[in-house]
Amino acid sequence: MPIDRRTFISLVAGAAACPWGGAARTETDRALFWRIEAGNDAVGTVFGYARTAASVSADVVRDGIRMLEQSRRVVLDMDNVKFPPVTTTERMPPLLPMLNRPVADELRNLLAALTVPQSQIDEMPGVLIAMFLYGEGQTKPVPSVGGVIMDRAKALHLPVTTLLATSEVEKLRKPVDLVTLNKAVDEKVIAFMLDVRREVGPIGRHCEHLYSERRAEELHAFARSMREHGVPESQTFFEGETIRELLLTRLATALSSQAADAPAFCFLPIGVISGPDGLLATSRRRGMRATALA
Repeated sequence: MPIDRRTFISLVAGAAACPWGGAARTETDRALFWRIEAGNDAVGTVFGYARTAASVSADVVRDGIRMLEQSRRVVLDMDNVKFPPVTTTERMPPLLPMLNRPVADELRNLLAALTVPQSQIDEMPGVLIAMFLYGEGQTKPVPSVGGVIMDRAKALHLPVTTLLATSEVEKLRKPVDLVTLNKAVDEKVIAFMLDVRREVGPIGRHCEHLYSERRAEELHAFARSMREHGVPESQTFFEGETIRELLLTRLATALSSQAADAPAFCFLPIGVISGPDGLLATSRRRGMRATALA
């Protein structure tokens, strides 16, 4: 399981946001693109990216390319860093024998309907089942929305800078203990995910839909609820508070240091933007203006 910048947002195979708590703000923040004004002519367009397929978000791609073409440079959160595969030498026990009969039967039937081989179903540990359910229904994000927009930036030969150096990203990465994560996925977690699936349909598709509809705060609240019910998520793999504060602080610095005639197009994880401690709320508290664009 390689971890890179793109899977940073949704390592659990489908979570489209990286939540840090908080409920939705207002309909005015139903957007993925925002204009940030930091004062002294420091202005930039911030795009909240997620690992979502360009094919299901064509209008988002069009808006992104249009705004990118009005910019003079690109600011990335981080380079696409690759880490060693996440592995474990310790055997993780299968989950199904630990579940009561109704939950086990529902889960077995669901996995079988999704063409998971029976031999794999019987041996799957809880953490892999949770990942599978979280990503169910998501369109393969190749190419992704952010990837297509970035390809256009490369074609335009726009200068690119990053807010976090590769060495910093590596330092912020926490060791991934799959065995410990697996122990946390019990019947309550799986039953909750099955309940959610009955309500909204396949969870990965639901997250994808919220993102494509630009319902960033709803997506944030949904992912937060998943986390609060014990579902593993990408925040597990990074020092979330530290990386968020670094991105927010350095974005303000990057905007303030630019020339007035060189507006930036900035890529940030949608989870860093949303929520009461995200970019929008924090920038407003610090006296900056954050206006939804599209």
